[in-house]
Amino acid sequence: MKRLFPLACLLSFGACISMEPPVYTPQAAGQGQRTILMVFPSPGAWVVTDSASKADSMAKTLPVLGTVTQGMQDDRYRTASASLQRYLPPWKPQEVLEPLLMTELAKTRFPGKFIPASEAALDTATVSAWNRAADTLDWQTKYLHEDTALPHPRDYTRILSLDDALVFEANLLPYVAADESDNVIPSLTLTSALYRCRDMHLLWRNEVTVDSKANARTLYEFKTLPQQLVDRWKDLMPTLAAQVAQNFSIALASASAAGIPSGAAISSGTVGAPAISTGTETPPLVPAVAPGTAAVITPEVSSGTVTAPVVPIVPIVPTMTVSTEAAIAPALSSGAIPAPPAPNPR
Repeated sequence: MKRLFPLACLLSFGACISMEPPVYTPQAAGQGQRTILMVFPSPGAWVVTDSASKADSMAKTLPVLGTVTQGMQDDRYRTASASLQRYLPPWKPQEVLEPLLMTELAKTRFPGKFIPASEAALDTATVSAWNRAADTLDWQTKYLHEDTALPHPRDYTRILSLDDALVFEANLLPYVAADESDNVIPSLTLTSALYRCRDMHLLWRNEVTVDSKANARTLYEFKTLPQQLVDRWKDLMPTLAAQVAQNFSIALASASAAGIPSGAAISSGTVGAPAISTGTETPPLVPAVAPGTAAVITPEVSSGTVTAPVVPIVPIVPTMTVSTEAAIAPALSSGAIPAPPAPNPR
């Protein structure tokens, strides 16, 4: 999976997290299961002032300079981002992206039911706390390039009303990245993640980046015409939403192709026991046996010969111990089987 711009990973974050993404399985979601779409935007735009080739060159010095180079790059990107942010008009990227994602994700064959965050009865303070970060760099470290080996910073298990639900996170970063001509390219990165709320199990994760190289300008030009930059980001969002849905559809199709046992039931992420076939013949009826009680099967008696009892194949019944003495006892008491002769005392 292609990461975000490599220079941000190598320089701003020190080291990228390289882990295999989780594989979506058919057991992940039940039919009609409530799936809350939550779009979390970064607290501000991000500016990458180094081109890819320059980043590759500087990355080779990392083993030598180590944290010194990382700190310098962090400060430079943070300063440039704060400078750009002062010129940008107020806007809420989540309000633009959420309906686009709802439309595109509804086209997939996901069995769950997507609902917007506004219908999940979550208070504003809780949602705000789930997106808390010191600045845009800190936000990227926590949510965009999260180390999935560590506990997720958003703990949905604390909200009892979400116990039956899934959350489809969409972490959105608007940014500009320098090219070889010292222009900056309007870009968007979205990290999507599907979580099961009751245990915070990560079911699927994906990262998508889209850009508009045709609309590259100098950083100064975008500062003088900031609405133009915001409009370029908005123009990229339909493409971003479609790409996320396409990647999710591929994961769903792969899971469907893998298949699951016939007859298995899926409900709220839990797979029921598959039906067990006992062959073409219909097995005889077996009386119900209370758990923990030994079953007594009376053998058939014909011409003084005891026929071995026939035990039908019964799917998923408690293990039972059949006592041979208990089975023959009724026959002895009825006289059907002659009792052994008494010993002749001598």
